[in-house]
Amino acid sequence: FKQKTAYEIRNCDWSSDVCSSDLVQTLRFTGSAPVGASVQLEVATASSASDTNASTGSWSNTGSACTADTSTGSWTCTAASLAAGATYKFRSTATTTLDGATDTQTSATALPVTIDTTAPTITAFSSSTADGSYRAGQAVTITATASEAVQINNTITVTLETGATDRTVILTAASAGTALSGTYTVQSGDTTSDLTVASFTIGTMADTAGNAMTSTTLPSGANIADSKAIVIDTTAPSVSSVARSGSGTLKSGQTDTVTFTFSDRKSTR
Repeated sequence: FKQKTAYEIRNCDWSSDVCSSDLVQTLRFTGSAPVGASVQLEVATASSASDTNASTGSWSNTGSACTADTSTGSWTCTAASLAAGATYKFRSTATTTLDGATDTQTSATALPVTIDTTAPTITAFSSSTADGSYRAGQAVTITATASEAVQINNTITVTLETGATDRTVILTAASAGTALSGTYTVQSGDTTSDLTVASFTIGTMADTAGNAMTSTTLPSGANIADSKAIVIDTTAPSVSSVARSGSGTLKSGQTDTVTFTFSDRKSTR
């Protein structure tokens, strides 16, 4: 993050890990200034996550002043603890005294930072597969929606209610966002009149700020069966009865109606 001034704020990171949350919302900033300058961070409430205006707002000092390296001018300053759930903007002021004269410069552009300590949750399970009945070997796409954007390749493992043996499916975030998906392939013996998620476990799952998911509570009223009608049926039909409309022996040229009753409804799939 470069400033077109005599010094600059380059970036910031959390005290525990770059761009991830910590129980103490303490930010560490680095930048450059005239060699040996005293650098003071200032903070104001940002109007939005894109507010980089260093002139507007009510500014106050945050953290202790730090000193720019006497050879390179690089500096590292730590802000005071900040409240979660808010968006701030930061600027820095460098003060240098040379030959009795004091020079003070403030960064021309502010750096906006959002403090996020809220862990993501799963808000819905569903399927992009059409409603209907599915037999062994057929595929059903299972989807999940997170409460906020999660990191690419994050995963959860869902357990589907499929009869005597419940099946598990890994759902993956193909990109940073709220959508996860995976494929359930119907296996012999699986059966359910309305496919649904029985439970899920967390693999690696965190939002883009690094807050890890901890809750495995199923979303109320937002399971697969709440929005879809997917039947899993791997039992082959059998003839349960045969009946004819007439009786007695038929002669050549005579007809009769014979009715076959199956154990379940025939499928056209």
